[in-house]
Amino acid sequence: AIMPSFNNNDWLNIGGLNYLSQRLLDYQEIQTIQPENSWFEQGNQDVFGIELTQLPGIEYVLMVENQKQNNQFLAKLLLRNKDQIIAKQTLQADTVSMLLNQIETWTLQQLGISADVIINQQQSQPKVTDFVMESYLRGLAAARSRDYEKAEQLLNTAVEQDPTFYPAWLTLADVESELGHFDKALGLINTLISSGKLDQELSQKLAPIQVKNLIYLNRLDEAQTLLDQYMQQAKANHDINTIMYNMNNQLVLNDYRGIDDVSDIALSTELLALTEKFDPAPNQVGARQHNLAVILNEHSREEQAITTIKLAIKNFKITNNHEGILSSYRVWANVHTYLAQFKAAQLVLESAEPYLAKVEGARALMYYWTAYAWIHYELGDLKAFHKSIDALNQMSIDYANLQPKVEALVQQANMAISYGLYNQARTTVDALLEIVTTDPENYPIDAPYALALDLYLLALMQPVEIAKAKRAQYLSAYPELAEWIENELMLIDALILTAEGFNQQAIEKLIALENRYIETRDISYANDTSYVLIQLLISDLSDEINLQTVKAALDRLADREHFAYPFNKFKAQLLAQQNKLIQAISLMSELKAQANDFWTPEDQLLLESWQAKNSQP
Repeated sequence: AIMPSFNNNDWLNIGGLNYLSQRLLDYQEIQTIQPENSWFEQGNQDVFGIELTQLPGIEYVLMVENQKQNNQFLAKLLLRNKDQIIAKQTLQADTVSMLLNQIETWTLQQLGISADVIINQQQSQPKVTDFVMESYLRGLAAARSRDYEKAEQLLNTAVEQDPTFYPAWLTLADVESELGHFDKALGLINTLISSGKLDQELSQKLAPIQVKNLIYLNRLDEAQTLLDQYMQQAKANHDINTIMYNMNNQLVLNDYRGIDDVSDIALSTELLALTEKFDPAPNQVGARQHNLAVILNEHSREEQAITTIKLAIKNFKITNNHEGILSSYRVWANVHTYLAQFKAAQLVLESAEPYLAKVEGARALMYYWTAYAWIHYELGDLKAFHKSIDALNQMSIDYANLQPKVEALVQQANMAISYGLYNQARTTVDALLEIVTTDPENYPIDAPYALALDLYLLALMQPVEIAKAKRAQYLSAYPELAEWIENELMLIDALILTAEGFNQQAIEKLIALENRYIETRDISYANDTSYVLIQLLISDLSDEINLQTVKAALDRLADREHFAYPFNKFKAQLLAQQNKLIQAISLMSELKAQANDFWTPEDQLLLESWQAKNSQP
């Protein structure tokens, strides 16, 4: 593992140490771990260095302090294992390229790598001017700090000055991906590959980035074909880093395809084991544990998911990775949320609050506030809900990124639908569609759910012919949509069947959907499906089938954790329909005190109508 020996996170150290670790990784005898930015924030670097050597799989730690003094570049080096300091050295060079080369040579000599191997490898390393190297290292440092726009400018400068400096191209392709410029990133990679100037090693480094961008562009068949090809090559060459990268890409590809089977658990578990053996940096292991916990939760293995996510948090805390910590608490909260254990989820998110101000990355913050919105909506705390919406919208402005706004619009649409504010929901969903369906050929991950919301509102608000025509249009335009929103389509089709007068078929479809959610332990969604079923039938309980169906749905909900509203409202309506007005009034009055912001004027009128009816002689 390469780590800073003091708290200086300038370009010379962040960029220099990361590039150095990439260089050392080219030697087959060595597996290196790159320094994370959080490593520069350690209070005591010497203690942290010893802690790293005590982790499984890390045999040596190279501590580096790079500095520039006048026109000279200096490096203070210390190499140690878990028991002792093996060697110390101070190096000096006229250029940063020469300094990094000297550090590389010294380190390899201390580790016993033969002189011939060192000479042969260094002769194949790119030779660049000082200006190009400094531009590249500054760009690499900006990328590691997630300042991707600055990184893009600096890396473009490097490749314009020296088109043969391929490390800059590799980093630039990754930066374009992070900026969401997937076509641009793929263009860079394809140009490099088609140039015929890359050796096999460089081509293998580009391959996973190429596949990743194809996935993000929804070119899934093409991505799978290349992924299979590159995985065979990586295994033949025993390139463990590319193998791990490809395994992670396979998991992402499966997610994009909507493939949801236990094979993902096996693949993710294998990837975690390889990471613990070959790349055991706490952040890397924590990231694999984090992703495995997500998959375990998706397959209803909640206890394993919570155990695994706690291990991830422990690893992230070792290196002060606040973003990883925050994201892991959010995953933990989601385990409870899907089980409809909203109070438990709220407590977990409260545990994460101390890390909010320490996180700079937009992604972790966005997912945190999205989870916060969902949980507090379910708890009936609309003040907290709107707090999260405000946070998401502000993030969209601060980070010049539409994704947080998309998440806010989705949450607002769900909220408006739950209130019966369909016109407001319609406006919100139209704004959402305008963002996520600008390119029908390459629609983003959010588009399927946006389309589902659109179809849901059409089924509620428009004549059935319009809803059915739009459904057919979407399924024709987006061939994989039926697979992506299979559950949502069952709900939408139930509404369409109801509008056509096929109530029994609609009831059967909703009960089947509820059972599906129960089987996958998505209790929150099962509750929502029950509420839709009750809402469809509650106004006509004179029909015995409707009456028994509503009773059965309320009985099922009573056995699961749920928010008092709308459960008690529906229960009160059932009592009123059965002429048990005193009980209905009592329950509705209790609900009024519990419902907080959920209590509506329509609820008040309903209560008053029962009170008036009960007071009649």
